[in-house]
Amino acid sequence: MLILSLLALPLAAANLATIYWPVYAPTANTPWIQGQTNLISWETGGGTGVEVFDIQLHNVNETIMHGFLPIALRVPMERKGRRNNWGGSLEVQLGPEVTPG
Repeated sequence: MLILSLLALPLAAANLATIYWPVYAPTANTPWIQGQTNLISWETGGGTGVEVFDIQLHNVNETIMHGFLPIALRVPMERKGRRNNWGGSLEVQLGPEVTPG
């Protein structure tokens, strides 16, 4: 039984890696701008098991920002018209406390 459990673990991990969750906005051509309403939108296929999630703003350059800023908590997924797709969108306003970068 232990051998089966150990063999199932890589299969479960491989299954999680197949989740495709594209973010349509922001993009390199439509970055977020301080003091304006900025869009974030996403879509994913069904079967992910994700019903709600949090959105956080991170910057890998720690000289610009340490940690993260919470953008939205417990964001629900909405069913999209196409097949079994889910997704959503939000408008985000960045205040002056958010360092550009």
